[in-house]
Amino acid sequence: MRSPFLCALAAAFGLALVASPARADDEVEAPPKPRPTPPDTRSGRPTLAAGIGYQRLFAYAEKDTPPANRNVVQSDFASWGWVPQFQLEYPFTRHFAMAGVGSFGSFTNGTSVCSDCSAKTQSFGLSAVYHLVDGIPFDPWFAFTVAYRKTELTAPTGYQGQLGTTTYTGIDIARWTIGSDFYPAKAIGFGPYLDFGIGRYSSRSPGTISSHAAYTAITLVGLRVVLNPF
Repeated sequence: MRSPFLCALAAAFGLALVASPARADDEVEAPPKPRPTPPDTRSGRPTLAAGIGYQRLFAYAEKDTPPANRNVVQSDFASWGWVPQFQLEYPFTRHFAMAGVGSFGSFTNGTSVCSDCSAKTQSFGLSAVYHLVDGIPFDPWFAFTVAYRKTELTAPTGYQGQLGTTTYTGIDIARWTIGSDFYPAKAIGFGPYLDFGIGRYSSRSPGTISSHAAYTAITLVGLRVVLNPF
């Protein structure tokens, strides 16, 4: 005959087994929750930027100019010079924005080819801007620009069949700019940029352009300040 104590012990042990939780390896883990999208800190907030770059004009302003069918080389008129640049940008998304841009350069120091020559150039255009990230102080960006350009080349004592100031106008067909801004505060940032553009002059004044050629405008390096007051 079994002891009442042993029977009670066996019953308690059985109840404990039935009530014990399932083993950890039998549990089904809940799927991870999707990471919430960070807030958009750029869309609809216009920014202003002002910078200055170290730039030079290259290639021909005009080819086969009369009377001796000479070529007008832009880099003979002036060497490197400082070119201010301005930009008003409106972001449509956290990554994509459109911007109006303008620049003005005055190169007063001629080269050994034409020591008393000088040049001025200005451009106004529209840029498509792509920002790589959003919501952090570091802002790498890339811009593609199409712009109108006006350039004045001055040769006081004559150069390549020219005397005085000749004005050329044309289109920056493609200008590529890459830069990166750092924001130490929410409303202000600064950073470097590099710029390279190609284009064609289509007219000159006085006179009629003889044979236009592709020209380049290169910014070796630039530094800009960005304001985000909105």
